[in-house]
Amino acid sequence: MATADTEVAVGHGPDMATVAMSLALESPHAAIAGGSGAGKSELLAFMVGQLMRRGYGVACLDAKFTSHMWLRRVPGVLYASESEELHEALVWLDAELLRRARFVSKGGNPATLVPIVAVLEEMNGASNRLRAYWREIKATGDPMMSPALTALGNLSSMGRELRMH
Repeated sequence: MATADTEVAVGHGPDMATVAMSLALESPHAAIAGGSGAGKSELLAFMVGQLMRRGYGVACLDAKFTSHMWLRRVPGVLYASESEELHEALVWLDAELLRRARFVSKGGNPATLVPIVAVLEEMNGASNRLRAYWREIKATGDPMMSPALTALGNLSSMGRELRMH
């Protein structure tokens, strides 16, 4: 069920009614598509700003380096652009997801968890960089697939209930 805490305004419809998306839905992901200069990053900043005002934590994975530079200056925001930073941020998000899952499985109330929104910019390029980075640092005995890419899959499929969007 959507609440004011989980609704994010994205604009106005033809009748000036607010158009919103809900983070409480089964698949609360937003893909913003448009040409260069269409306002994708501006829309995302508008959405993230609403969530930050409600106390959400933010993890910004900006493989393009320049999409959300304003977030670099915000205290408490996890901001990653370099390949190593992207890798470490995703691994941390996966560990946080697991910590939250264990907390809830032991009877903890998920409503007490600080919600986190992950902003993933240019993930096609980021995925390529993460694969290359893993090939560089992978040691004998490490998994074949980058743990960061595994984490990305986990976050996209298991985060909603644990207040990670």
